[in-house]
Amino acid sequence: MNQILEELTKCVLEKIQKRLSQINYEKEQYRAKIIKQDDLIGIIDVSYKGYVFYKIKTNISHNKVNGHESYFKTFSIRAISDDWWYDAEKGLDKIKIEQVDETLSLDKLDVSLEKNIPLSKEEEVEQIKEELGTIKLNDDIKYDTYTHRYVVDVDLWSYVMGNKEIVAPDILYKYMSLDTYMKILSTNKIRLNSLVSMNDTSEGFFIGDTFCRAYDDIRGNSNYMDVNERSQGMRNKFIVENKNILIGCFSELFDNALMWRLYGDEGRGVCLGLKIDKSQLRPIAYLSDKGSNLTKLSGRLKQNGIHIELIDSQNDKYYFKSKQFEYEKEWRFIKKESNDIHYTMYGNVISYYNDYEMKKLGLEPVILTIGRNLPHKDVNFPLLVDLTRRELGIKNINLSSVDKLRV
Repeated sequence: MNQILEELTKCVLEKIQKRLSQINYEKEQYRAKIIKQDDLIGIIDVSYKGYVFYKIKTNISHNKVNGHESYFKTFSIRAISDDWWYDAEKGLDKIKIEQVDETLSLDKLDVSLEKNIPLSKEEEVEQIKEELGTIKLNDDIKYDTYTHRYVVDVDLWSYVMGNKEIVAPDILYKYMSLDTYMKILSTNKIRLNSLVSMNDTSEGFFIGDTFCRAYDDIRGNSNYMDVNERSQGMRNKFIVENKNILIGCFSELFDNALMWRLYGDEGRGVCLGLKIDKSQLRPIAYLSDKGSNLTKLSGRLKQNGIHIELIDSQNDKYYFKSKQFEYEKEWRFIKKESNDIHYTMYGNVISYYNDYEMKKLGLEPVILTIGRNLPHKDVNFPLLVDLTRRELGIKNINLSSVDKLRV
């Protein structure tokens, strides 16, 4: 019986490996291997990026009737929850395995693989190309077997910005509280915070959420855990993987009432003007989440059962925000750090951060505007002017002209 099981397990493994060889998106990240085989069962793990997402168990059942022996070859597949982003380091035995998905005979294996390890379909690719052609986007279309959706690599940022040459202003501005500025004065360093802990809670998620629901689980198997839980697992994984993406955010707006109210501590803080190495800067592209050509395109495809995700090889997703933030006229740069960074709390939000010498980031402070509502202005104003000149070498120091803040 052991030989029969060995042959069955090997046959299943070969079918799976052949299937994995046909994947056209991150194929090298998939593995299938036998992890157990004895007289009763064989177990094959199928993994993506080192994390097992299906376990396939082969079985040989034995029956003897009237002296005649019969052997039945079956296998079962188990789906593993998307909590693996959290438990992976603890070992596969700690990963939560969902209920048995199905028990199948060997001749139905191809049907099972089609459902659980799907591949790109030529007719669907043609539909996507046709839709992208309506908005004149170049495309590189592949199929993400893990999430069951097509990924389209497009230069979306250039498309939204009109494919025109972008020139950064000579000076950009950063509004901040007095406490934050005093730390800059005492250290000559500026803090970059994690992308995933910003005031706009959709940071990094906006493109995926708005145009393709990239973090929704669409794998549709009725025996999976609750779809919202699985989708949250995918979002949780994104947050953990991107916690070390630090950003520097600046505005074109000088001495602006709304920016004072939102970021300058209601006029009690300061607005620091900086010259910044333009090669590392990009302006934010602001997109409407309703009625855009991209939203309509995604909706039409979804009606045909085709799900897409817009990806970008240049990390464009870090330079998009909802149109509701367009008033900020933001520019930013991205700094990807190693795991050796700090963390703290801002209010009730955990944030990773690092403090950097401004000169090493290509930042030169040149203008300081002090808010009209500076506390204890009679003492703090002259001292702030003196400290700024001595510590940062800024000579252009003024009091804000904004005496009433927008509400």
